[in-house]
Amino acid sequence: MEEVERYHKVVIYFFSLTGNTLKIARVIKKVLERRGLIVKLRQIKKNITIEEADVYGVGTLVMYLDIPKIVRETLSKIPKGAKVFCFITHGGVPGTALYTMTKILKKNKCTVIGAEKFVGYDSWTPYLPFKLQWGRPNEYDLKKAEYFGLKIAKMVKQKKTSEEKVKLNKLLKIFYAFLRFVQKKLLIPKIKVNKKKCRKCLICVAKCPINAIKVVEGYPQIPESCERCYFCEKVCPSNAISCNWTLYRIVAAFYVPLLKIYWKRR
Repeated sequence: MEEVERYHKVVIYFFSLTGNTLKIARVIKKVLERRGLIVKLRQIKKNITIEEADVYGVGTLVMYLDIPKIVRETLSKIPKGAKVFCFITHGGVPGTALYTMTKILKKNKCTVIGAEKFVGYDSWTPYLPFKLQWGRPNEYDLKKAEYFGLKIAKMVKQKKTSEEKVKLNKLLKIFYAFLRFVQKKLLIPKIKVNKKKCRKCLICVAKCPINAIKVVEGYPQIPESCERCYFCEKVCPSNAISCNWTLYRIVAAFYVPLLKIYWKRR
């Protein structure tokens, strides 16, 4: 009797602020659907529940040379033994992001069937004047996402799949950890809410990607659990949320040109 091919369900979880990661996720979804797979996109939010699926995908932006805490929590919720592929978008360097993702998945005894990095325009506030990776992801990046999707589609339908390994030099790990410490402890500014300017529209509360902002007496309050993505500063219509980026931009003026040279040679 001829065996009927079963439809596989794929759920792709993504964490995206300005749309770079979402663009890549949509391309991958489209490719997988063309290959006969049932695919669903879900945005990563606080306390998210994981749907039952045959294969999972997880995509995220790189934040402080690694992945956000909320993405770590999502990865740890994926069922043990599941097939998973992961991808990141970054404007500067990928840091330890992919390594961290595969490490968490392997700890949960998942099979990593694919891991890839993509370039996206860095819209983080202190980097805006430098236009780092302006116009990315571009046609090349989206084509790369298509090839990655085709690779995943092939892996999904295979009964036996080879596992993707992401390695990272020990010295690089130490270097990235040092840079992360400098960023978080010395450079990034505190988020201030100017109550005189605040209209109490609470757009910042609605747009916060991790639902961290609390409301006290009608005004937004930034808690310690904040990821420091500074998205609230971008979306505030009255400029009531502000940060002093002077120090960070002075430091960035020295190393961003080096990043641009690095990317030109790649």
